[in-house]
Amino acid sequence: MADPTLLSPSAQSAVSTLQTLGRGSESVTDDTKGDRVARMCEATKEVLLHGARSMIAASFGAPVLSTKSCDGTPVRAQHYGRVKVPGMKVQKTHGKEGREVLVANQFIRYRDAGEGWRTAALLTEPVPLTLGKEVPLVLSAAHRTWASLRSLGAANCIVEHYCWDRAGVAALERQCRQ
Repeated sequence: MADPTLLSPSAQSAVSTLQTLGRGSESVTDDTKGDRVARMCEATKEVLLHGARSMIAASFGAPVLSTKSCDGTPVRAQHYGRVKVPGMKVQKTHGKEGREVLVANQFIRYRDAGEGWRTAALLTEPVPLTLGKEVPLVLSAAHRTWASLRSLGAANCIVEHYCWDRAGVAALERQCRQ
């Protein structure tokens, strides 16, 4: 990492916040820290997107490769609910709730003549698969998170590579080709 004293005050603040929130022992229990985490995550995604666009612009027409992968991941989280029944008091419930989310990743590379392989990564929010895990639904959710190389500024030769797990691989491949 660059020397923090050489950074602008706002960049120094961002580095300090990232270091504080990145500690393994850090607890995010109050709303102010949760808000800082959310803002830092959004800023990180924007920095990665800017880095990918800059890298593609610096490729000067070299072929660019995009590798896209996704997988459904079950998540169990604490759930709290409140129901107001007419004529009765508020009923509260809590417990564990299971959901399936789609985690999608994208890596972009090109080969620089002087520096070798240059790589950028794009990260997005997990997408809840609330309507099911059928192939068209999974593919639709994945396409909403992935960026095409053309939309990132690539103008010459591009290669789009998809990586699937074994579940539904033939159907996913067929849908992508269509």
